[in-house]
Amino acid sequence: AAIAVFEKTLTNVDHLAVVTYSTDARILSVGGAAGLVQATRANKAALKAQINALTMFSEENASMCVALVRTFHQAMLKSAPSAVLPKWYLMDSICKNVGGAYIAEFSQFVVPLFCDTFDRRPDMRERLAKLLRLWETTGIFGAEQLKQMSAHSRAAQFSASLTGDAPAPRASAVLPPEEQQRQMRAAAAQRDQNRAAPIVSARAPQP
Repeated sequence: AAIAVFEKTLTNVDHLAVVTYSTDARILSVGGAAGLVQATRANKAALKAQINALTMFSEENASMCVALVRTFHQAMLKSAPSAVLPKWYLMDSICKNVGGAYIAEFSQFVVPLFCDTFDRRPDMRERLAKLLRLWETTGIFGAEQLKQMSAHSRAAQFSASLTGDAPAPRASAVLPPEEQQRQMRAAAAQRDQNRAAPIVSARAPQP
């Protein structure tokens, strides 16, 4: 049952992330419509709440650490492009606030997963590099793992500077009004569902 709850909440994260970051693109493309700004802020707050909830859920079900991390890894590999970054933040939150066996389990795949994401998502490189700097400061992962991720990120950024490759712009063509309204209604429905049926208490994890 715990695995099913964890998996379902990861799916909620995916849905909110897709709506949030597509909304981000529309805001940039139309110059910052007030309604879309408000929707994006609400979606990001809902994402943060889900990450906090999953972190606490992981702590309360630490005896199932191996199965939960395996579920996370599989979900990460299947994620839509715009849903990847929140999962990195979730991994960081679990390692930072729960730690212990979770760090050991995440350590088994963090290097290849980081390098693959860094290569495939140039638009995320700045945020991933910031996350890596935090890990280097806190020493959450092992020195050799941090060294490998750092070397790969520097090489990728250097290669991009030589070839002139730039991160993909976050803005995109303005979606039709009907699609904007549909996605905003879907996001609002998801927020209502999250408020109505939280998987754990609303207590935020301690930093």
